[in-house]
Amino acid sequence: FDRLGLDALIKEQKFTVKYGAQFVSNDGSIERAFDFQTGLGPGVFSYEVERETFDDLLLRHAARQGAEVREGVTVLNVEGGRDYPMRLQVREDGREAVVEARWVIDASGQGSLLAKLHNLRVNHPSHQKIAVFTRYKGAIRRSGRMAGNIDVVLGAGCWFWLIPLRDDVLSVGCVANVADWKATGLDAEGFYAQCVAKSPYVLARLAPAVRLDSTWTASNYSYSSTRLSGHGFTLAGDAAEFLDPVFSTGVLIAMRSGELSALTLARAIRKGKPLRAEMFAGYERSFRKWT
Repeated sequence: FDRLGLDALIKEQKFTVKYGAQFVSNDGSIERAFDFQTGLGPGVFSYEVERETFDDLLLRHAARQGAEVREGVTVLNVEGGRDYPMRLQVREDGREAVVEARWVIDASGQGSLLAKLHNLRVNHPSHQKIAVFTRYKGAIRRSGRMAGNIDVVLGAGCWFWLIPLRDDVLSVGCVANVADWKATGLDAEGFYAQCVAKSPYVLARLAPAVRLDSTWTASNYSYSSTRLSGHGFTLAGDAAEFLDPVFSTGVLIAMRSGELSALTLARAIRKGKPLRAEMFAGYERSFRKWT
């Protein structure tokens, strides 16, 4: 954040600070705490961010630094070769056009546009999961240093996350096997309600709360890519790989990979070198270590 000039902007948002995680049994009788400073050293913390707020903050900051930002534009297809510029077919205001680029960094998130176009995406076979989640206001929260910690709850045939956000909001998600969900015959809303009803600990935390939203779902969301670069493109963040959100690694990997992929590309451009996928070999090694 400091290198990118974001530190002060992040602090202004007063996002919830997280110092670790709590692992809790379904009835709440057994609990184990993990504090970041135990394994990572004193003063280590992270932020619990609402992605819609955090992502918009990054976008506006990039625009202030001189990036050209086009909103409301859909990328329909990307083509290019080793000795040809990348051509992005886009739709804007109902009209289609072609945008050329010397190189494309794909940060399309779980849409994984280029990974899918090039058949690079590989789902982890043991992680065929569905996550169903929503938000509440007024739930029971922890106090003191643990007030911002995530709770990971071992439910009945599933696990829950309880993530405290700003303004007394709590994100609650249930993660289960896709096959187990389908076997119930329930829709996502019904399955979520059933899982919560079977967790005394989650029910107790939510007893005084008011639900704010309908449920959202994400399925088959643990995946990787066979390679992270090709002729004219590089994958970054969730477009390259996504993990089970036990420790909410997604934003961190997105930030680190976005920064390193951009630096790698910028250095090659400054030196006047031909832009080739091979120049991202070090980037890919670093990315694989993070994940």
